[in-house]
Amino acid sequence: LHAWGRHAESEEVARRVIARDSTYAKAWFIVALALQTQGRMLESLDAATRAASLAPDQPGYAGLRAQTEIGIGAPDKARRTLETALARHPMSTPLRFELANLLQYRLSDPVASAAEYAHVLRVEPAHGAALSQLTFLNGGLADWRGRDDLVARYRAGVAAGTPGLSPFAFLSLPSTRAEQRKCAQNWAADLAMIEPLPRRRVLSAGRLRIGYLSGDFHSHATAFLAAGLFEQHDRANFEVFGYSTGPDDRTPMRARVVRAFDRFVDLRNRDPLAIADAIRGDTVDILVDLKGHTEGAMPIVLARHPAPIQVHYLGYPGTVAAGLVDYLIGDPFVTPPEHFDDYAEAIALLPDSYQVNDRVRP
Repeated sequence: LHAWGRHAESEEVARRVIARDSTYAKAWFIVALALQTQGRMLESLDAATRAASLAPDQPGYAGLRAQTEIGIGAPDKARRTLETALARHPMSTPLRFELANLLQYRLSDPVASAAEYAHVLRVEPAHGAALSQLTFLNGGLADWRGRDDLVARYRAGVAAGTPGLSPFAFLSLPSTRAEQRKCAQNWAADLAMIEPLPRRRVLSAGRLRIGYLSGDFHSHATAFLAAGLFEQHDRANFEVFGYSTGPDDRTPMRARVVRAFDRFVDLRNRDPLAIADAIRGDTVDILVDLKGHTEGAMPIVLARHPAPIQVHYLGYPGTVAAGLVDYLIGDPFVTPPEHFDDYAEAIALLPDSYQVNDRVRP
């Protein structure tokens, strides 16, 4: 039931199992997963903690507990959970990769993070995600030791279709646009298994409904650039929706972005299938994805095709590929016409610069 996305039902069945045997760890694990997809993070943490304590031999249970601790804003607790589990399972690449991600993105310790990614690659040399992260992170650290070898492994992995190689990280490496397209296609290959919603062909008769999908509606570069755009849409012809999958940092920028939309929907920690259903339920005509293949992107939502027209804009200057969007908005410099064949999408060229900016801010 959980694999089918029927989370409420999977929770109900797992709780019936727990009523018969409260020490059955896998039932607690399923409950934790189901609660997490419903955004009930504290309840999910309780269930994940029970699963991990009942079955310390299952590293995945500790991994879920750490994910949930991150979800409630307790990264230091997540680090202790992972380090304790790794003391029992030192060769577990999923746990070590999760720790490396935590160190990089939540605890701002890039040197320690790079060491953990390197450890993963020693244990599992074909781990595409670890190779992506280590190559990208070392570039940021200006650590050029073994750089040529990492880049060569990356390009060879893209050619071979190795899963987990990030197209975002690949953009900053020596590569051709054709390689970048193949990398994006490889990255999203599993999304072919996602069943799309029946595509609605008829657009709204009155005002067109435009939805923006992003995890960056807070103090983030995307919001700094685009807040004025959201505010200045012609409300006589367009109704504008914001679908937020990221944090509420309670800053003035967050408040401003919320006010800028006719309807703002906070969907953080929600299952991607539920997010797609919410967008479809609002009968959005044009869905504008602002993430592409950057951190926190929701490609599963795009794979469901909740809107009849889907566009990528601003966040990612490469091809999204995999049939996720119909159009990519560019300009004659970033996406010149002679490059169009290396993009999977139709390119909509703005006349000067694709990059909007906010004329209000200093």
